Amino acid sequence: MGQGRAGETAGYVFPVRRGPRASLVVTATIVGATVAPGFGAAQPRPQSPQDRPAPQPFGLFLANEGIILVGGQGAVVVFDALFRDGVEGYQTISREGPTLEDPWHFAGGVTLAVASHHHPDHFDAPAVLAHLRTNPGTRFVSTETAVDLLRALNPTESVMSRVTASWPVEGERDLLDFGTVRLETLNLHHGRGRSPTVQNLGHLVEAGGL
Repeated sequence: MGQGRAGETAGYVFPVRRGPRASLVVTATIVGATVAPGFGAAQPRPQSPQDRPAPQPFGLFLANEGIILVGGQGAVVVFDALFRDGVEGYQTISREGPTLEDPWHFAGGVTLAVASHHHPDHFDAPAVLAHLRTNPGTRFVSTETAVDLLRALNPTESVMSRVTASWPVEGERDLLDFGTVRLETLNLHHGRGRSPTVQNLGHLVEAGGL
């Protein structure tokens, strides 16, 4: 469960700068938001890959810990943003207008969606399933717990073929390669001593060379 003020947000844009290492670590909580409407507005698909616009890398904070990262080479990564009602007292993403459950055309579509853990302010199985059904190019990565919740909805084999469960041993990493996106998942505790243990992932991502 992340932190944040209660209420709906539509997000704000922040720049993504290239550093000495072409990667971005997404492990921390982001608090606060200013509304920037229309974040999910569908854009017309270009006639050909050569005509496709190449947006400058940027990040879009949605709510709670939900982020969209637009990197190079058309790589788009969604973090902890496929959820609906969330948890009382925590931010939720506005559902007015297009949402991530609709077809996403901007920058060529979502390359990868990840959820750090299965709590409802980070992950919602029906929302993930809806996104994967309407966005056939998206891959999804989360914990074994979250993937089991998704599998319980009886998705088709074509959907599950794009789903990966990751739960590395603490101190180690899973390395996953999705072409324009390379992902390393880390086992991060979600409060030691909790029973049962909450599977929780940190993410180190390289998105189109960023």
